Amino acid sequence: MAKRQLTLTKRLLWRTLEVVHRIIPTAGRALPLFRDVQENVESYHFYADELLDDANTLLNVQLSLASHRSGEVMRVLTLFSAFFLPLTFIVGVYGMNFDYMPELRSRWGYPGVLVAMGAITAAIYIWFRRRGWMRG
Repeated sequence: MAKRQLTLTKRLLWRTLEVVHRIIPTAGRALPLFRDVQENVESYHFYADELLDDANTLLNVQLSLASHRSGEVMRVLTLFSAFFLPLTFIVGVYGMNFDYMPELRSRWGYPGVLVAMGAITAAIYIWFRRRGWMRG
């Protein structure tokens, strides 16, 4: 909204400057007054231009921050997915309730699967740390 108002103000100042430029040749004794008006309008026009540039810069900074935050959220979600996808696969295989799954009747079947899941999680964690994908 402020950017739109600044653009409108800049346009109005430009139109005012055009009018002043048309009046100056016929100003006669009032020429110093119109020269002063011309300088003031030019100064305000320049100031409005600077404010518009500042508004554009602030908008770009805001968009960059939003993009950075979004990237951080995506990074965290990707890390969670990378950790849980292999574990979800293992749980899915063991949740299929086949009649013949010998490791289900084994005394070490359950602890073995838990150790395998822990090893996979640790391997993913170490791999991510070495690649620099995890902070902290």
